[in-house]
Amino acid sequence: MATGDGSVLETGRNGENGKYIKLRHSNGYMTYYLHLSRFAKGGAPGARVRQGQVIGYIGMTGYAT
Repeated sequence: MATGDGSVLETGRNGENGKYIKLRHSNGYMTYYLHLSRFAKGGAPGARVRQGQVIGYIGMTGYAT
């Protein structure tokens, strides 16, 4: 779930973090959600998210495996 209102900056996959989502919040903070098993629908870069909205699902990708 998103920790606060914001927008999706990036979704992707890399070696150590596995599948991830990066959010930018209106106060300038950024949050990262790592090692996801899959992404929720509607989470493409540029999409707006609300606090508590499901953006991805817990997983074990990247070095967590």
